[in-house]
Amino acid sequence: MSTTFSPTTQRTSNALRVALFATNVHAPTHMEWTLDGRLLVSEHTAGQVTDITDGGDFHRAQPFATGLQGPTSILPLRDGRILVSEMWSGRITDIAGGGDVSDREPFAEGLRGPYSLSSIGGSVYVVEHPTATSAQITEIRGTNDHRPFVTNVPGIPLSGMEGLTPPRAWPDRSTEMFFACSDWKTPVRIDGSDSLVLNSSVLGQLFLIPETGGDYVDLAHDDNAVLATGLGHMGGMIQRPGSDELYVTLPKEGAVIAVDLHDRGRDYRFTPPVVRGLNMPSCVRFSPSGDEMYVCSFAVGGVWKITGW
Repeated sequence: MSTTFSPTTQRTSNALRVALFATNVHAPTHMEWTLDGRLLVSEHTAGQVTDITDGGDFHRAQPFATGLQGPTSILPLRDGRILVSEMWSGRITDIAGGGDVSDREPFAEGLRGPYSLSSIGGSVYVVEHPTATSAQITEIRGTNDHRPFVTNVPGIPLSGMEGLTPPRAWPDRSTEMFFACSDWKTPVRIDGSDSLVLNSSVLGQLFLIPETGGDYVDLAHDDNAVLATGLGHMGGMIQRPGSDELYVTLPKEGAVIAVDLHDRGRDYRFTPPVVRGLNMPSCVRFSPSGDEMYVCSFAVGGVWKITGW
């Protein structure tokens, strides 16, 4: 099944092509390429991770891994492990090899609403949610050894994601899932150095995180840490291969925007997105060459493939 249309773009709009690449996936919240070239997607409400490398209709497809509780971020490690954060169980699980992973020993446990996973400098970091209105970045040192890295990150709910929580969450924790999407982080490479970038939908800003971490309030008052402003509510993001651009999903606007990593502190309120007209995009990823962009949507239950921008 393929559908094309002509969303607005800041580049060669006549060549832009947006097609449905994968359909009938359950509330996809995150995608990632494995070391052996497979594109995996987490199906949040189905408790599974599916291989969508070849695209198509996945209504009756056999998932790659099952037995997960609210899977979100996927993080392949260089040693072959494939970590997945389980938001509902407070665990991070290695799903390498696939199959039913419900009884596997956790990579980490005892976390509070774990969501975004990243690895930099050999360390693994996760965004968790200590309270209903705040998040923090945590360094994982062992199964039950976790160190706060960036603290007191404020959160704001993203309307449209209500109901993507288990029944036990209602009504007092009904915002758990759509609050978490507001605090994504990703590694970037700038001038030969690796850094972590955190988005803050409360301020519509992106921050470069120092090697020592710190408190969100200090980052917000540090002009050197502010990477971009005027972005509004953000979801997943990633650096495009071979470029100095960070691509960020804007779920409420139905768009993906490119942020120049060298243009520090720029206000993006009047910058046209790379593509718009998408329904609640939650995650963006690229083919290894950087010529194909994949965007998933929990609202649509599918993944778009975008070329020619």
